[in-house]
Amino acid sequence: MSYLICFCVAALATVLLTVRYLRYLHSTRRHYGQIAGFFMLVALLDSFLLFLPYYANFDLLGINEKLPWWMLVPYLLTHMLQINSLDASYETALLWTEAGGTFGQAAAFQKLYVFVLSYLSAAVPILGVLAVSSVFYERIRYWWVSHLTRGKTFQIFNGIGRGSVALAEDLAKEQPGSRIIFCNVDLDDLPTGREMDELIAMGAVFTQQAPPVLLRCAEYRWAPNRLNYLFVLEEDQNLEDAMQLLDTIHGKAASPDGQERDWPCAERVQIRMMGKTKEAEGLLDARQKHGVQVRMMDYGRTVAYDLYRKYPLFMAYAPEKPCIRQVVIGDNPTAREIFLEGIWLGQMQHTYSTSVYIGPDADTFQDELRVNCPGLHEEDTGRWLYPMQFLKVNCGSVLLDSDARACVLQSDYLVVATADDEDNIKYSVNLRSFICRKIGQNSDFPFMLVYVRDDLKADKLWNISVLESKVQYNFLAFGSDRRTFSVWNILSNRLEEMTVGVQLTYMQGGAAPEQARRELNGSTYNYASSEAAAMYLAARLFDSGLAEKFLQECGLRSDAAAQAAWIYRLFFAESRSEESSRAFSVLEERFRALDDNTLELLAQAEHARWNAYMRVLGWTTMPPEKILPNMERCGNDHKNYITLEHPCITDWEELPNVSAIVSERKKGRINRRMYQDYDLDMVRNLFRIAKPL
Repeated sequence: MSYLICFCVAALATVLLTVRYLRYLHSTRRHYGQIAGFFMLVALLDSFLLFLPYYANFDLLGINEKLPWWMLVPYLLTHMLQINSLDASYETALLWTEAGGTFGQAAAFQKLYVFVLSYLSAAVPILGVLAVSSVFYERIRYWWVSHLTRGKTFQIFNGIGRGSVALAEDLAKEQPGSRIIFCNVDLDDLPTGREMDELIAMGAVFTQQAPPVLLRCAEYRWAPNRLNYLFVLEEDQNLEDAMQLLDTIHGKAASPDGQERDWPCAERVQIRMMGKTKEAEGLLDARQKHGVQVRMMDYGRTVAYDLYRKYPLFMAYAPEKPCIRQVVIGDNPTAREIFLEGIWLGQMQHTYSTSVYIGPDADTFQDELRVNCPGLHEEDTGRWLYPMQFLKVNCGSVLLDSDARACVLQSDYLVVATADDEDNIKYSVNLRSFICRKIGQNSDFPFMLVYVRDDLKADKLWNISVLESKVQYNFLAFGSDRRTFSVWNILSNRLEEMTVGVQLTYMQGGAAPEQARRELNGSTYNYASSEAAAMYLAARLFDSGLAEKFLQECGLRSDAAAQAAWIYRLFFAESRSEESSRAFSVLEERFRALDDNTLELLAQAEHARWNAYMRVLGWTTMPPEKILPNMERCGNDHKNYITLEHPCITDWEELPNVSAIVSERKKGRINRRMYQDYDLDMVRNLFRIAKPL
């Protein structure tokens, strides 16, 4: 009876454990060494259960005395190793068959019993070898890769996808010394054909392990200069894996007394994560205290920044026309982000922008803005503080609506950004044909920017010929994966340096770059605000009029897309040629010669830009009577991160009153120019920020 009971218990345990483990595998990444280890433990448990009747009958083995209970496990393991070959198992089966008859067991059942036990006993060491070798293979492979790339930069991708591959190819060209590793890769998801050949050619390594495994590389003396963790897939799994990585760092940084401290290797690790939710930003902020740099990137904002950096809004500016009319046609979060970023990037000293959103979700978008961005409209009247218009029209029916047609004809900067590439190309061709018929082929056309994610379609879009009108339409494409997931957007050291320079200007008092980086790492708010100011640096040259004059002297037109973007390349280039260095020096010399009145106007434009940026993020103005109570409650901080209120979101003329209240509380003396001086410093230090640290 004992044989039957143990056999049933072993079978039931196997079924229950296997079902539970398969459910676990369904919700996590597969790792073959882990699977082998699991089944080795199951086989070991089953063998233990099936050996119990064998242990109960020592007289069959020629043992006269029963062994003590604490010898049971070593005894069973010894006998399992003795019969881990099928030949020995066969001999044991004969012995057990004879013994089973003695106790009334059926010979057929006894043969099955020993047959199962023999195979399980043989499976235990085999599965153990597979599990151990798999683990050591990964460790040895990591050590080998790391050892051959001492002092190199590791680019560690979480998973593999179109964006990851595009960025990896870009990295191989821009940073040839980098070592590229893809973690959390399912072997079934590996690319094939030409794409796989290119990855192999660049020396990419694929592993099924999670990102935290490679974190230990940063702790060795021969560790690489930097480990960049890139969570650029548009999946919820990114957040889970990034949090697991940060939890590992949190454990490494925890001191025995429970005090928080910086992780000694924190400066070598950077985490770049594609995400949007404010909850994720809050979770990441809580773990940035250990010194690791974590940057949250919203996909829509990344596309928008790429668009406005390549084709700035001020390119549509004309001296006789002080208003730039921007029209965005779309039906997705990316189009909404382009619209929002255009509000604050369009705040110029010599002009202003009017923004129009056309799409089937215009009403919903407008309602969301009133709720999420209360600072964009007046509370009592409901009027928008910045010129904005929303038209609820299907993207494919823009030309059928009279108001939408009028906006298209009056536009200076026209963006087509629906969710489908083919639709974007079709709509843009129809719109261009309509504009040609209405205003004539020799008139100035608006900048028509088409959102195309597919790289091949983006390349073909540059020159599309429409035979019916016999006019060659030159469209400006943006947003392709190869541009969005690029070194510039994801890992731009130049933009990062300029962001640190902006933070140094805010800090004043001769702070070191390391202190500025620590401030940026400790707050997503600080990083995003400083990065936005760095993004706007080149626009101040157009505000001052120096850029337009300089382009004319060089024989370039300031309203030409590629030529105006030259100023941006001059500022943001990783390295400058001799010619661009001379141009930079000339512009710097002329900028230093500007009079105080012009600098004051530029500072006012910078403050207007900052006001619009904060309002787009959802911040509102803190009334003067709430400043002191908030500072008492929030540790002398004049802004409130909970209610999203900031006293400086006000007109330029009101800043001295705010400065007086805050400076008296913080420094014990009144300085009415404190916050106006912040904006003036940003203007005066324009070229210092633009220079490499």
